[in-house]
Amino acid sequence: MPTSFPPPEPPASKAPAQSNQDSASQSNQAKPEAGTVVVLTPAKTGVQSALAIAAGYLFIALGVIALMGFLETQSPLEFTPTILIILGLTQLVLATAGGYITALIAPRSHDSSLDLEANPFYKQTPFKHGLGLMALASILWIVSAILGHSQEPWPIQLLNLATAIFGIGTGAWLRQRQLKTGN
Repeated sequence: MPTSFPPPEPPASKAPAQSNQDSASQSNQAKPEAGTVVVLTPAKTGVQSALAIAAGYLFIALGVIALMGFLETQSPLEFTPTILIILGLTQLVLATAGGYITALIAPRSHDSSLDLEANPFYKQTPFKHGLGLMALASILWIVSAILGHSQEPWPIQLLNLATAIFGIGTGAWLRQRQLKTGN
């Protein structure tokens, strides 16, 4: 549960004095009042960031695995131009959804009145988490290419990576744009 702090007090000359009883009752409230700053600790945002990136990657990976499994049950899988187009478009859709899911789960500020300079943990925007997912996909692609696990030719592998990066970026950008417009 995030820790909440009351908003800064106005200058002493304009604010009436509060008793200790009033302060204690404010700190025991379940929901923060409007204008209350909600502080996410670095540990909580770090765990939520890792979960957001892992969820996006798992969505993409499981989707590709399911598609490949389905295609292999239909007939012996040959990388014909039609199959490559289907795989590419499906990967683009899955990567866009994975980027969106990552940005959706990513920690962010819910209060537009927060002082972002004073609290750097609120600068974790959803698109930055999409960049983290892009980095993870790139690192895993490099490891897979070095180990030689793919049966596809190098140009197709590079195209798959580019498609994944473009899709992830698009999904994260869509979520970031959605948050900025308030829709």
